[in-house]
Amino acid sequence: KVQNVMFSKNYTLVGIPLDCGKITKGCLMGPDAYRTAGIIEMIDNLGHSVNDIGNIFPDKYEEENDENFKLYKLNENIAWIEKIFRIAKQEIKNSIPIFLGGDHALSLLDQSQGFLHLLKKLIGLNLYYG
Repeated sequence: KVQNVMFSKNYTLVGIPLDCGKITKGCLMGPDAYRTAGIIEMIDNLGHSVNDIGNIFPDKYEEENDENFKLYKLNENIAWIEKIFRIAKQEIKNSIPIFLGGDHALSLLDQSQGFLHLLKKLIGLNLYYG
């Protein structure tokens, strides 16, 4: 085990079994696969502290009736990104969050403010982040 206090970091693992960004299912197993493969031990062996808060899930959202065939499960994706954004804001105060996904829709977090602002303009969503 590496012991270098000067470079030691605090990490928080956040499981995101996101599986709504596409039609083919299966990515929801990603976070547990990382854990089973030993990600916690690997980070710990590098001399860092690791806190695993488990898997998170979106808050309630309105199921859409897929009238807009160009945007697959829009409301569910938005609910996930909103939840991930809140967890990121909370965890970044004391550690470096590591998000274990989930399908490619997880990358929307990188651009969530711009993405959600664009959706608001395009389809009239009323979203706020305080």
